[in-house]
Amino acid sequence: MPDELRDLFRRDLERIDLPPATRWMPSGERRPSARQSFFALPAAAGMIALALVLAFVIQAARGQLPSQVVASPSPSASLSAPITATGGPPTRVPSVPSTAPSPLPTISGVIIRGTLPPTGRWALILTRTPLTITRTPVPNNGARSQEYLDTLSATSLDGVPGQNRAIPLLSYVSVVPGAAHDADNDLRQQISPEGHRIVLSVLRGETASARPGLVVVDLVRGTAYALASGPDELHSDLTPAWSPTSDRIAFVRVADQKGRDAGIQAIYADGAQFREILGPDTAQPEDLVVHSWTADGSAIAYTNGEVSGYYTVDAATGRTARIGTQLATGRGMGDWRKQEPAFAGSFKEGPSVDTAQIVVARSNGSNPNVVYGGPAGFTQPRWRPSSDDLLFVVDGFVPDPRTAHRSLVIGSAASTTPRVIVEFPSPHGLLAAWTPSGGEIVYLETQSVMATLHLVAADGSNDRVVEGYGGGPDSEVIWLDLAVLGL
Repeated sequence: MPDELRDLFRRDLERIDLPPATRWMPSGERRPSARQSFFALPAAAGMIALALVLAFVIQAARGQLPSQVVASPSPSASLSAPITATGGPPTRVPSVPSTAPSPLPTISGVIIRGTLPPTGRWALILTRTPLTITRTPVPNNGARSQEYLDTLSATSLDGVPGQNRAIPLLSYVSVVPGAAHDADNDLRQQISPEGHRIVLSVLRGETASARPGLVVVDLVRGTAYALASGPDELHSDLTPAWSPTSDRIAFVRVADQKGRDAGIQAIYADGAQFREILGPDTAQPEDLVVHSWTADGSAIAYTNGEVSGYYTVDAATGRTARIGTQLATGRGMGDWRKQEPAFAGSFKEGPSVDTAQIVVARSNGSNPNVVYGGPAGFTQPRWRPSSDDLLFVVDGFVPDPRTAHRSLVIGSAASTTPRVIVEFPSPHGLLAAWTPSGGEIVYLETQSVMATLHLVAADGSNDRVVEGYGGGPDSEVIWLDLAVLGL
């Protein structure tokens, strides 16, 4: 047996966590008799042989492990021992218990640390910590990439305030290229409509060829699988978005060399089939960012680098439409609903102008209307369920930084005067979302390594702290995103 194959066998055998013999015995029978031990020997031998066969099949199917999802560095020793989720395209594979995460794995992926109960209201919080370990980055026109350890946790919105300890769900390695491409994960757009699953762009593959690929995680079952995405691994799959019809996932593919499979792609959530939506002949893949699907699941919203405007492409016909003529403000800049006006988004007039706008438009992109604008940053517009109200964040830029502020406000599609719900000094970060009923607002106030999760009524009353989060004095935490689930 070659040394490489022997090492692969040993690696898989070490992952097999056999229960102790007492778990195999009937109740009250703790020690096997000599006769039982005798007959247990063939069974044990059979299990070992089966394990060897399974190891061989797994390694052969992996083809040098291009799509394996395994442990990545642990962000904190205080968290519970992780479960390493393994998988291969296109079917889901149950999680396999792991004795301990590798301190420096050769393949990075997802560590599943916990699961969600199947019911309740939950706030999902995505944080990011820069990694100091340097590995071979994704080729990006010679620009240097930065790798991060991203961590997803959940906090109950139904428990006793101040006693809702965050549940660590998973961690993974992400990569942000040195160029302008927005490779961040956006929680709201990547959660399946039923709320149990999430698709992530994570760094996976061998060290010498590590690239971002798509991984689907079931947050309730604690399982994960990598989506099959083509005949080779010479590409990066970025900015995924889950269709509201629950069956498809859109994403941007950036190939090492310009090829027919680069551009915007759509793949079924079970990995059964994928197709090109917008090819390299009509766009530069390295500049594309998928934002979301439209509310009816018929089109995909995207931006094209520094090209002004926000676009949709029909998933069936490839026909594109443009909304607005300004620059989009980031991947979470837009929100869609089924009733008209269907779109709300935040734009800015130019790369160096501190003027922002909230624009609403119809589902086909027609009748764009600026409902709010001025010398401030308007971000994160969110439709209130079953209402024309809009929740968004205002970043105030004034000459005196001591009076700068960041406010959470509610406006409407009818351009009424917005009302301030909460307000903080500008150094504070602010992420917000509606509860599923639209009766309350969940917001995360962040400052350096500290953060506080709040619930507040839509009229600004009954503001209460749900949970506080804090890091060590030497920690460097980036608070990326907030999403609310109603299971």
